[in-house]
Amino acid sequence: MESCLVCYIEHPQTDFISLSCGCRFCKDVVRGWVTSQLMKYYVEDFFILCPKGERGHYMNEDDIKICLSDEEYTKYQFILLKRSLIHDEEYKICSSKECNAIGWIDRNTSCTKPLICNACKNGWIDPSLQPWTYRSYDTIKAVYSGEIELWSLLWKELWTKLCPMCGFPIEKAGGCPHIICQNCNHEFCWNCLGDYNRHNYGKCEYRFAYRGIYWTWIIVFLLLKIFYSSEVYFHIFNYLMSQLEIFFISAIMIASCVGTLLLAWYFVVSNHRIKYVVVVLLPLALVSDYMVFSYLSQLDEIDRVMWLLTGLGTCGVSIYGGWKLLY
Repeated sequence: MESCLVCYIEHPQTDFISLSCGCRFCKDVVRGWVTSQLMKYYVEDFFILCPKGERGHYMNEDDIKICLSDEEYTKYQFILLKRSLIHDEEYKICSSKECNAIGWIDRNTSCTKPLICNACKNGWIDPSLQPWTYRSYDTIKAVYSGEIELWSLLWKELWTKLCPMCGFPIEKAGGCPHIICQNCNHEFCWNCLGDYNRHNYGKCEYRFAYRGIYWTWIIVFLLLKIFYSSEVYFHIFNYLMSQLEIFFISAIMIASCVGTLLLAWYFVVSNHRIKYVVVVLLPLALVSDYMVFSYLSQLDEIDRVMWLLTGLGTCGVSIYGGWKLLY
């Protein structure tokens, strides 16, 4: 009889497996250990340590083959293949748990129809292949039907990012942008999602782009602006009704709200085509705020203070956003 170093249970010596590193463990411990480690196949530097956990004690291919059954070893080989293809977006694995066939797709085209597996004829929709309009519609539909909670969705979109290695959602509470995923131990930059080991923070393009916080403040200021400026715009509208500039002034006021919304959208989706539209609309937004500031003398004291605060807020985010877009 011999005592296992992990489970501390005495077993016959025939129930033990000797690994290439010189350690010996019972079969149940080694099999359970290897099976649990295979779930981390998406880790960048994937390897299986000896259950003892000492540095330099790794299990080689022969060790893994000895402790697994033929069916489990076949599954292990498939996991290795899956790991080699997990970062190649042109390969897709069948969604059926009974199939696991792998197929190739063209990533340069959008597809709104279901993918069909050539092996089992199973069909499924891959959201990553759909146009953003379809994905937005599906999200709104899920929120309306109750499948997704609205506040949870907003919180996830505003404050979390997905690990670029395993897709696990991560929330950053503070500190530097160096993030280590607790799910797969991948190290990446929070701002640009680049590999941190090959990352130069001083040259990071997005080191100031805290999109979640920025978007939140834009929404708050925009709602306050609409609420407290409705009376202001009404007075300006009546004042300018007899003048020819009414159409031009109204267009500028609309551009103020549209420019702020597009600025929020740009920081959320980072679509560079929106960038140039925002650069044009932001000056109009500032002109709109200036016009209302010049009319503050005709407001009540409370309305004047509230508009001054919200107006300064929208001007601040507009100026900061324009500066970040240009530089």
